[in-house]
Amino acid sequence: MSTKHHFSSQEVPQAVTLTSVEGIDLFSREAYKEILISHLKDFMIHRGLHLYAYVIMNNHLHLVAQTERGELPALIEAFKQSTSQGIYKKLQRDFPESRRNWLLWIVENQAKKSGDDRRYKVWQAEHEALDLNTHRQLLTQIDHIHRNPVRAGICYTAEAYKYSSAGIYAGEAGVLAISEVIKPGVKLP
Repeated sequence: MSTKHHFSSQEVPQAVTLTSVEGIDLFSREAYKEILISHLKDFMIHRGLHLYAYVIMNNHLHLVAQTERGELPALIEAFKQSTSQGIYKKLQRDFPESRRNWLLWIVENQAKKSGDDRRYKVWQAEHEALDLNTHRQLLTQIDHIHRNPVRAGICYTAEAYKYSSAGIYAGEAGVLAISEVIKPGVKLP
């Protein structure tokens, strides 16, 4: 069952969806996608994130992941915080963004609306988390998120989308290595 901002099990992989504030198409720009890739790499190397699949869409990010010590909720919050900071800094700096003022206004205004003392807010507070209790659920969810760019009309095949692990599952190199390719008939990690 999918829930908002709730991880019911720490023992199984989770399908997590993070969405930008106001659903803005922030990740239509490659520079912002690269910030997400960089932070995912860091979280895999230094924070124990096990990433089994991912897709970066124009206004949201899908992950199939878990952690060694059952710390996925805290890790996701830390990821949102660190990527928000990186994106906000990128917006403030010299990056030639035609929508810079509008994007800054959105992320700063969302922080004001939230009532906390942050200066900016890139991600919606709530995110979706779905327990993947069986191997079949895990494979189905991976296939579902990999097909997201095709359903959105971005590409014709899932493997053709650069910012997805679908190519890795098809035996190709990807912009971000994943922890493990989940194969049919193999036990859950």
